[in-house]
Amino acid sequence: MDLREKLETIICNAMDITSRKINDRERLIEDIGIDSIRIVKIIVGIENEFEFEFDDEYLNYEKIYTFGLLFDYVKFKMNKTENTIC
Repeated sequence: MDLREKLETIICNAMDITSRKINDRERLIEDIGIDSIRIVKIIVGIENEFEFEFDDEYLNYEKIYTFGLLFDYVKFKMNKTENTIC
C-alpha cells in the first residue's frame, strides 16, 4: 500500500466510511466532512502509522485544509525523519 492509499484508509476509518479515492483538491472539512473530533483521530492515526509527530502549527485547518496539502505534509515529514541521523 502506498502513502496515498494509507492516508485514504486512515481518513476513511476515522470517518466510518468504506474506503474511497480522495483527490488532492478535496477540502477536509467542506468536501470530506471531517470535524474536530475526527481530525484528532486522523492525526493520531497518521502519527502512529508513520511514526512522527505533527508540528504544532499544522494541527489546525489553516495550513492543511485539502487532502493534497495533508499528503504533501506527511511526505515531507517522512522524508525528514528518514534523513535524520540517530
